[in-house]
Amino acid sequence: MPASILLLEDDPEIRTFLTDVLRDEGYHVYPCASVEEIRRQRPADSVSLAIVDAWGESHGALDEAERQEIRALAGEIPTIMVTGRQWAAITQPAELGLRGPLPKPFDLDELLGLVRTSVERLLAKSARAQTKALELRGRVKDAQQVMRQASRRLDEAATRARPADDQARSFRRQLRMLEALLALDVTSLDAAMQRAAHDLAGVLRADKVDVFAYDPTSDALVAIGTSDTPMGQRQHALGLNRMPLADGGRVVKIFQSGRGALVRSSEDDPEDLPAVVRDLGVRSTIGMPLDVAGERRGVLFAASGTTGFFRDDDLAFLRAVAGWLGLVADRAALVERHAQAAAEAGYRAGAAEAVSVLTRRQREVAGLVGRGLSNAEIAQRLTVTPGTVANHIAQIMRRLGVRRRTQIATWASRRGLDGTGGESSPRARSLRSG
Repeated sequence: MPASILLLEDDPEIRTFLTDVLRDEGYHVYPCASVEEIRRQRPADSVSLAIVDAWGESHGALDEAERQEIRALAGEIPTIMVTGRQWAAITQPAELGLRGPLPKPFDLDELLGLVRTSVERLLAKSARAQTKALELRGRVKDAQQVMRQASRRLDEAATRARPADDQARSFRRQLRMLEALLALDVTSLDAAMQRAAHDLAGVLRADKVDVFAYDPTSDALVAIGTSDTPMGQRQHALGLNRMPLADGGRVVKIFQSGRGALVRSSEDDPEDLPAVVRDLGVRSTIGMPLDVAGERRGVLFAASGTTGFFRDDDLAFLRAVAGWLGLVADRAALVERHAQAAAEAGYRAGAAEAVSVLTRRQREVAGLVGRGLSNAEIAQRLTVTPGTVANHIAQIMRRLGVRRRTQIATWASRRGLDGTGGESSPRARSLRSG
């Protein structure tokens, strides 16, 4: 896959020089006159990296509008900023999602090294994403084929049956649900689950349908999709849309056992919660575990206020719907992860590549600065002279674009070089969990 460089450089001599050098390195170079042109010229069929020479009117410090513009560009296109403005020396690249900035005059080898590292990472990430997308498209295509075949069989059976026959009505209802599932928008997980719950309630003529997802932070099953029906609305008003595993209940039992259930009389069900029967008015239920990519993630559950309302074929149909919703959740989670990755790529890559521009010894010195050691103490620890330590610190400041020792300490602490372990990201939750 070709790699493209979108170059925004006001100085014509530097622009021509960089264009020639980068083309000699094998990159496709697109000189641009503005940020808008960077967005317009970005090729759709290649990995792209932007090199920008300055930003806005600010010199001493960026205003908030300029910060937001930089973050927006870096979120769309990985960006290296080459600038001689004062704000670059007091701003960490990760704050703006950048892979720079590099100060002017810049070291050509340092710029080319950063470009090569960035392109290699982007190519590797693109290859992984393409592989995952191909696998997922294959799975979705297979599932759609199965669902279409089932839809045709149901349609044929419904055509053969007498219009007044209960089985024919059931076939037609299930056919409508299959068509609704095929039409679901899988780019938004919450919206897809809410739509599916409401459509399924209409097909089953249930008083309520829920898509419960497991929330590990609270150790509870939480309804991320509920039919917009009177019983569904009352459930949320009573707080019964959240089922702690410790409290038990029929929904929890299905989740923990991994087996579907048909309960003809909830009043006689020893597993169901009294509040569900007494306050919500549930009299019969069906439910199936909801698996995503082979892992238990939740429960698909339907309830009625009529005893003996559901039948065995309803449970069998619910199993098919649960399997399809698992694929929908997997696809939606992938889309969401890609969107998040686009917004966070600048920060993660900027932090990792900032560490990589320092030598092993420079990272070691930065870590000791982060721990509060003086030059003499660092020299004693590393068995070198204080003068050598001072030279290392000067080089670190130049490479990181900082001017104060405290900025080195902050930088090292954020990346765990001082032995503190750095920063961590929160765990994903519910059906989005991996």
